Amino acid sequence: MRTDRLRPPERSRVSPEKVAGPQDQARPHLVRGRRLFAQGDYDGSLHEMQKALLLSTGKPPADEALFTISLIYAHPDNPKRDSGKSIASFRRVIREYPQSLWADQAKMWVDVIQENEKAKRACAEVVQENARLRQMIEQSKKVDIEIEEKKREKAR
Repeated sequence: MRTDRLRPPERSRVSPEKVAGPQDQARPHLVRGRRLFAQGDYDGSLHEMQKALLLSTGKPPADEALFTISLIYAHPDNPKRDSGKSIASFRRVIREYPQSLWADQAKMWVDVIQENEKAKRACAEVVQENARLRQMIEQSKKVDIEIEEKKREKAR
C-alpha cells in the first residue's frame, strides 16, 4: 500500500492573492460597503463600492457595486444625496449589465426617482402659487380698506 495516497495533497505555494481573480478581490470591498451602507456611513460605503467596481473589471460583482452606488446617491438620509448621479448610475447598470438581476431593479428606481423629482417640482410650483395668491389677497385687503376709508371721508 502506498502511503502517498493517505497524505493530504500539498498546498499550493502560490499565494491566494495570485490565484484569486479580480472579482474575488472585489468581494471584501462589497461586503464592507454593504455593512457601511447599513450603518449609514454613505461616504465609506461609496468608497468601498467604488473599489469593488474597479476591481471587478466589468464582471460581477461590478453590477451590484454600481447598483449600490446608485442607492447611496438616492438615499434620503445621505447628506450628499444627488438624484442626478443616482439616475446616471442606475442607467449605467441598465446599459452595461442588461442581463443582470440588478438591471430590472435599476429601471424601476429610475422611474421612481424621476416621478419623485416631478412631484417635488409640482409641489414647489404649488407653494409658489400659494405665496402669489396670498400676496394678491393682502393687496386686495389693502385696496378694500382704502376704498372704505374714502367712502367714510365722502360721507363726512
